[in-house]
Amino acid sequence: MAKVVAIASGKGGVGKTTLTLNLGVALGQLGKRVLVVDGDLAMGNAATLMGLYHPPVTLHEVLSGEKRVGEALYRVNGISFLPSGPTLEGFLKAAPRKLEALVKELSPKYEFILLDTPPGVSRYSLSPLAAAQEILILLTPDPLALESALKVQTVAEALEVKVGGAVVNRVPRPSFLGLRRPKVLELKEIERKLGVGILASIPEDPAVTECAVMRKLLVLRKPKSPAARAVRALAARLAAG
Repeated sequence: MAKVVAIASGKGGVGKTTLTLNLGVALGQLGKRVLVVDGDLAMGNAATLMGLYHPPVTLHEVLSGEKRVGEALYRVNGISFLPSGPTLEGFLKAAPRKLEALVKELSPKYEFILLDTPPGVSRYSLSPLAAAQEILILLTPDPLALESALKVQTVAEALEVKVGGAVVNRVPRPSFLGLRRPKVLELKEIERKLGVGILASIPEDPAVTECAVMRKLLVLRKPKSPAARAVRALAARLAAG
């Protein structure tokens, strides 16, 4: 049975989809059977980043009952991938409440199922969170992101889903003068306020932006970059249990 992990954030723009896809591929590189599900039914764009343009069948059609899940599964970059659809019509037909049962149906086939979730807290973000066994909270080291992360934690408690830890993204590198940018939180402070361990800190890295512009995955395009090494270390930690 798969370990089902939702990657969640309280706000957009923190790199959640990028982390989910790269982490999934990194787990696949470790020999794990991995499925990544784009659970952002309204604004999902993970298919493009995976190099899968205009998939003929998506999660929208599966959740609306029009197609079977096997028709929406794609083998990309060494892992299985279930994309969300791009159309408003498909979004309106999809029934988010069916996602939990769908994940349970797929679970025996994989070792890891990673759920990319919509940012914030809404009826559309609750379904993928409820389908998970564990939630990883992604945030950046700033006060607003931390405040939003605490809200995700509250939702996890209400859903009775374990928070497995936090991942801090875009951590500035120390300057040679030992200075840090204003309003950047220390990792120890984030850990203390969240009350959960930080499983990984991913440094600010121009390779991330470069890969996003090129619509390529970091761990494949820039595998030796600092951010890619941090993602692979997180994958190794998850794989080790």
